[in-house]
Amino acid sequence: MTEINPLSTPPMTAQSALSGGSGDISKEFDSFIRLLTAQVRHQDPLAPLDSTQFVEQLATFSTLEQQVKSTDSLSYIASAMADLQQMMASEWIGQSVSVPSSAIAYSGQPVAFEADLPAGTERAVLSVAAADGTLISQQELAANGSGWQWNGETSAGVNAPPGRYLMAIEAFGANGSLGAVTPAIRSTVTSIATDGEGRTTLLTDTGLSALPGGFRASEPAASGRD
Repeated sequence: MTEINPLSTPPMTAQSALSGGSGDISKEFDSFIRLLTAQVRHQDPLAPLDSTQFVEQLATFSTLEQQVKSTDSLSYIASAMADLQQMMASEWIGQSVSVPSSAIAYSGQPVAFEADLPAGTERAVLSVAAADGTLISQQELAANGSGWQWNGETSAGVNAPPGRYLMAIEAFGANGSLGAVTPAIRSTVTSIATDGEGRTTLLTDTGLSALPGGFRASEPAASGRD
């Protein structure tokens, strides 16, 4: 009968042990321990395991052990941070915020928005287009203001039907256009959720969502066109 010498099995290296995903680390760790134990137990007394190789394998053992501990620690930290983020985000529920967005959902009620116009702005123009890009409304905005509303009125003098629209603001100075500015839609935070990547997201009454840091506190919307 041919005996299988455990020493003939290629030793597991740090590269191969750590090449798997984080979910395989514990399995590789256990396998490495069994392999190392078998090598020590069955080594030939007349030709013991090379000391250099043994030290290398012990170093691999230590690396695997630290990797397992680090993975567990990182999982705990990630979970704690997610809980903290959820708790902090929940404090925004009911608060008024401004969410940068060129797309809006018009429900028949005025859409309140604000924008940071560049220095030197003398006039600003709001353009509203249908979802297919057809321009339906243009109106002058008071350049000395920071909050306005679109009440749904089109250039034809009728109200646009409820639906999705695109808004754009262009600022003009003494020498012409100063560029486009993305409006920030005034909204109220209604709830929080977690997206597919585990990130906490704020949901609003305007149908917009924002990640923490992707919005700013805002005063409640005022009535009026400008």
